[in-house]
Amino acid sequence: MESTLSAKLKVASAREEILSGFMAMRPMSANVREQVQIFVRLMTINEEVGHIRIGHQPHTVKLFGLLDEVEKLEKRFAEIEAQEQAAG
Repeated sequence: MESTLSAKLKVASAREEILSGFMAMRPMSANVREQVQIFVRLMTINEEVGHIRIGHQPHTVKLFGLLDEVEKLEKRFAEIEAQEQAAG
């Protein structure tokens, strides 16, 4: 995912561009912007998961919710990619 965005944006690392704050100033299509938003959300989820204490019921429920969200986000990212490839 990161390599796909990096190639589209013509940067060495999409993650570094996002974290540096320069991404907001880049012109990009609506599809790429949505993919960037998905990637940012996935980075946020990754950070959240790192702080969850496994084995405690409320935390386990939250973890499964986040995993479901990750799956949906990855699917949407792939759908956008497929639409762009079909368009040409």
